[in-house]
Amino acid sequence: SIKDLEKKINKKIDFERFRGNIYIDDLEPWKEFNLINDYIKISNVKFKVSERIPRCSATNINSLTRVIDMNLPQILKKNYGHTDMGVYLIPLNSGLISNKDTFLLN
Repeated sequence: SIKDLEKKINKKIDFERFRGNIYIDDLEPWKEFNLINDYIKISNVKFKVSERIPRCSATNINSLTRVIDMNLPQILKKNYGHTDMGVYLIPLNSGLISNKDTFLLN
């Protein structure tokens, strides 16, 4: 979804602005919103996808320069009609996940 937003505004957006713990590549843009109340598994850890993440003005700050250089909630609202980016995951068991793990829909 971040890559889709980059295409819409023709500007690179550092994913770290969103301060997510897990980033998934190769998922269709905005597909994560269709996963609400579903379950996914990463490595041996199962998660419930609980809700969309509404974004606030903290995302306006460039994580590298510490300068406010865009208004992401406004940009999201203008381009998609909402200010959400990403979803909350609730872990249902303990375990280890790592870079390059794949995820499965349950």
